[in-house]
Amino acid sequence: MSPFYARSVARRLRWSSDKETILNVRVPVICVASYSAVSLTRLAFATQNNLESALWFWEHAQTEKPLIVFGSCSHAFGGAHLWEERMKTETCARYGARCLPCGPILNSVDEMRVWRKKLSEECGVPSRMLISTCEMHSKSELLLSRMVFPETTTYIWANSHELEVQKDHPTDDQASWPRWTYCSLLRYCVFKSASMMPQKQQQRLLDRLQSVHHKPGKLKVNP
Repeated sequence: MSPFYARSVARRLRWSSDKETILNVRVPVICVASYSAVSLTRLAFATQNNLESALWFWEHAQTEKPLIVFGSCSHAFGGAHLWEERMKTETCARYGARCLPCGPILNSVDEMRVWRKKLSEECGVPSRMLISTCEMHSKSELLLSRMVFPETTTYIWANSHELEVQKDHPTDDQASWPRWTYCSLLRYCVFKSASMMPQKQQQRLLDRLQSVHHKPGKLKVNP
């Protein structure tokens, strides 16, 4: 269970649509936020849960099945993105879900820009999309999506913040509640500030933020 301060912060940083609304708008694309893998054979709890939620919406889509889009964290340990991408792709294959792996990502700005680049190349930027993420990132993801996908109506599904911190996570920030809570608050404040800037200034700030990422992690458990 998370500490009281994390629960309080999560309530303030949470943004989520209800399931009925998401199903009714029939999004053609579901983007799955990455919280990395924790070993060569296991996804982080948050990553796994985000993917499972995306596949729930895929299963319950009323007409055409949406495309599942994801990048994979490259900073958790050497080659982490390759193992994460493989596990996600295999999970989608078991469901029969069409997916679009987008390669390695360093942080949320990089991740969302990679989604946009890959979608532009493969099928075009969608008019509607769903992002499956966790509570402490959910409101920030909405703000960021409006800057990276200004022509797209974005819906957010927020999974429990309880899964965001994991003691055996390779990245130290995501293995510590105080550090992760601070990072999440800072992230929201920066994106909120960016969202109020003129577009050129906003994009310059996002360019700088794209190069900022967690310190490289290392495996804490056996594969």
